[in-house]
Amino acid sequence: MEIRVADISRWQGVINWDEFKKNVQGVVIKATGADGGLYTDSALARNRDEARRVGVPIWFYHYKGSGASASEQAQYMLNAIGGLREGEAIVLDDENEAKVNVAFSAEFADKIKQLTGLNIVHYSNQSRYSGVDLKPLADRNIGAWVAKYGMNTGTVEGAGTAPTISGMSIIMWQYTSMARVGGVTANTVDLNVFYGDVAAFKAYGAKNNTPAPSPAPTPSPAPVGDGYYVVQAGETLSGIAAKLNYPGGYQALATANGIANPNFIVAGQRLKVFGGSAGSVSQPANGKTYTVVTGDNLIGIGQKTGVNWQDIARINGVAAPKYIIQPGQVLKLGGGSAPAPSVKTYTVVAGDYLSSIAPRVGVSWQEIARLNGLKDPYTIYPTQVLKLN
Repeated sequence: MEIRVADISRWQGVINWDEFKKNVQGVVIKATGADGGLYTDSALARNRDEARRVGVPIWFYHYKGSGASASEQAQYMLNAIGGLREGEAIVLDDENEAKVNVAFSAEFADKIKQLTGLNIVHYSNQSRYSGVDLKPLADRNIGAWVAKYGMNTGTVEGAGTAPTISGMSIIMWQYTSMARVGGVTANTVDLNVFYGDVAAFKAYGAKNNTPAPSPAPTPSPAPVGDGYYVVQAGETLSGIAAKLNYPGGYQALATANGIANPNFIVAGQRLKVFGGSAGSVSQPANGKTYTVVTGDNLIGIGQKTGVNWQDIARINGVAAPKYIIQPGQVLKLGGGSAPAPSVKTYTVVAGDYLSSIAPRVGVSWQEIARLNGLKDPYTIYPTQVLKLN
């Protein structure tokens, strides 16, 4: 028994899933990648929700890369998916090096096993498996999904003989990247033969619905004591700026730290977010003031004084987007008490979903859903304003 399985990503555009379902018995959806930094496929949420709606069995895949550990990439992937449903499985796409990276793959598999109880599926092409000791993967009961295209005509007949590798069991063969499949008009589709029926395909997945794991620990929105913020795996400069409500946004944060390319930061990097030395706070008759010192910015002053930086800007007429202040400048802090906490919000952009927003804003995706009355399948849309407290 064999079934036809397609693997898809944003590359296939907007799919007509009611039509697509008629042409495949299973689907492998790109969830995340790490080639060029951790990211989530912009079509993940749409493809995941539509596949679930029409009832096509799902595996999710992660394209491995450098810049984050295997465990960090596994955690990021699961957070992005937002919880596995029964029968949904995890695949590691291992094709960014000349040969498969067994050590990385084993660590990734162990992390997925720890968090979900599942054995992953491992993907690469036949030549990358050749000459590699695959025993550590076989010992973990990991099945191989192998690409071998032959003439790559879009048909299994054009692919020639099925692939063979030494040391692992092949459970699925990717035989073309040039197929045309009903429901997909934007581009060609990768097609595969899975060696089993639908029940066997789903058997690689979760036995029951598995909630998204708790995100890896991230720093509090308050910087560490010396005025620095430590970058965590998967974070972006714009996400950090939004989390900290950094005056002037990510551009100002980049300038303050001498970052020429705002798209390139690494886990463990320390970002200066406010000056370490404190200016003076005084209490004149008309309320508290703060005298700016070299290295200050509004967010740092807010941390030191307990007054929301946006209120400091408003009271003193400090204008966006640069929020420029000068050493020696005396800022009013209000009438002596900090204003009541404001309602925090997040505006959804294209490609967002709850579990990707959560680590950026420091609120669990379940809490965001509760605050905004969102129910399964937790659909959100660009420009939607979500309450965070």
